[in-house]
Amino acid sequence: MNGKNIISATVEVKSKNIDRLVYDGKNQTLMVDFKSGGSYLYFDVPPCHFVVMLEAESVGAYFARNIKNVYQHEKVEVGEEKESA
Repeated sequence: MNGKNIISATVEVKSKNIDRLVYDGKNQTLMVDFKSGGSYLYFDVPPCHFVVMLEAESVGAYFARNIKNVYQHEKVEVGEEKESA
């Protein structure tokens, strides 16, 4: 998977805490849907992070180390999720 060619992708992942990732390469946003039910939108996330996270041994650990407290984010309220994806 080449990060330069990603326009958008929705991927269900195998993780204890993360259910799904939705990446928009044009806007460089990453939406993370958690198994707990919450969703967060992260801004200015380069495509390389999305690609490497999908290939990581632990998606959750990669997210926690490289995205969670690094990129600006906001909680996605119910109803907004479909509009953002």
